Amino acid sequence: MKVLICGAGRATRALLRRMGAGWDATVVDNGPDVNEFIQEFESVSRAFSGDASSPVVLGRAGLVEHDWVLAMTSDDEVNLAVVRFAVETGIKHVVARVMFPENKAAMEEAGARTFSGIAVMAAEVMQYLRNPRVRVISVARGRGEVLEVEVGPRSGMAGSTLESLSSPDWHVAAVFRGVRMLIQTPELTVMEGDILIVVAEPDRYEAVCDLMQCVEMDFPQVYGRSILAALPEDEDGQRGVLAEALHLAQGTMIESLTLVADAEAQAVRDGVAMWSESLDIRLVSPESRPYAQVEALSQTENVGIVVVPWTEPSLLKSLTRRTPLKLAHALDCPLLIAKSTVQYKKILVPFTGSKTTELALDIALQMGARFGAQVTVVLVREPEFLHGVQEDWVPKAIALAREQARTRSMGLSEEIREGNPVLETTDMARDYDLIVLGSGAMDGAGLLNPDVGGHIVDKSPCSVLVVTS
Repeated sequence: MKVLICGAGRATRALLRRMGAGWDATVVDNGPDVNEFIQEFESVSRAFSGDASSPVVLGRAGLVEHDWVLAMTSDDEVNLAVVRFAVETGIKHVVARVMFPENKAAMEEAGARTFSGIAVMAAEVMQYLRNPRVRVISVARGRGEVLEVEVGPRSGMAGSTLESLSSPDWHVAAVFRGVRMLIQTPELTVMEGDILIVVAEPDRYEAVCDLMQCVEMDFPQVYGRSILAALPEDEDGQRGVLAEALHLAQGTMIESLTLVADAEAQAVRDGVAMWSESLDIRLVSPESRPYAQVEALSQTENVGIVVVPWTEPSLLKSLTRRTPLKLAHALDCPLLIAKSTVQYKKILVPFTGSKTTELALDIALQMGARFGAQVTVVLVREPEFLHGVQEDWVPKAIALAREQARTRSMGLSEEIREGNPVLETTDMARDYDLIVLGSGAMDGAGLLNPDVGGHIVDKSPCSVLVVTS
């Protein structure tokens, strides 16, 4: 096959490296080194120095003898001239590189198949910024798109059937699970980790992702659609915890609120009267073991957040009572230990790069977007004398936190400290309204193990949202 290539830049070099011996290429460029292409590339038999937009130069290069003409210069006007001359000569296969998207229509009207490096790059970058789990590839000369959709760990489409994900505007062409491609049936259930190949009309990204919920579900709806709040016995405490629970419900667009409280308490009656028209509020009488009652209720209702009041710890109580951290690990949703914070404007996240702190940061970023709050990660290095010289984990953890913030299109502040994680975190918390704390397994060890987490809960001057899974 004989191909005439106008332009000798990096794009042409990359193309020639992929051409085998079956191609006979002629290169035209006004650069002084164009003849070097003959020695450098096996497929190049001739090279001409000159202005590719000149019909004289193209005639010397043997335009009419070629099966393909590629206009590959960095000048759209030159490429358009090459296209017009090639089409007028009767060349059937004409390809043009488009530097600026606004020139694409003119190239195609002239008869060329176009490729736009800038447009493709911008589209791919923008797509990645919108959702790293979805890849979009333009096909059929822009008349269609192929979407590669990865089902994330908290994606709303996990558990859906292919039939429920279908539409007249697109078709799920394949599902890959591990190394296997599954046979398509309407009843096939999508699972976490699956990769779906979707063929769609162009510009259907938003519609596909709206139906398939490509973006992972927001907090707290991924856990449930209601808040379960246990109020303390004293009136001031009731008003403070209730105000915080209502603030949380309003900001996260929760549908209902279940209150474990005395229905006759004035603070409860006032709150119900004020919010009952905009929020479905249900009252449950308190029992003698509030943590056990809350845990039992959370298992029977669609709960996204559990709220309990913080109580002053004592040595005797710490030996006999069930701690908030133990309750948090018994629940299937996050636990807010409320200290009557009524406005979330600054959110602090102790961060190590562990899975639970990643999840805590993701929830904090979502809350930051909902409440218009500033989110800060604090990374605390412990002194070397405690563990000896170890690899510095902080740079990797910061990179991970920044990537999470970029994925959520949120700003993120960072603070690196050295010392005791509890003291450093709670010292910073004096200037914050909420700590979102990722807590690992109850038998775990490490920087944010339950012992450290428990001390942060007790010593924090602000409310603490504990996230375990």
